[in-house]
Amino acid sequence: QTELNITVSESTISRRAHEIGLYGRVARKKPLVTKANRGKRVQYA
Repeated sequence: QTELNITVSESTISRRAHEIGLYGRVARKKPLVTKANRGKRVQYA
């Protein structure tokens, strides 16, 4: 924006980012399945 010496609104940047699949969030990490939980799952099934 400053490098090209133009004015762009935040909503324009946000809209363009969404159009190409960029979102302002971080994906939640799934917890690892421990050996204890794995055993419990097998017993349950």
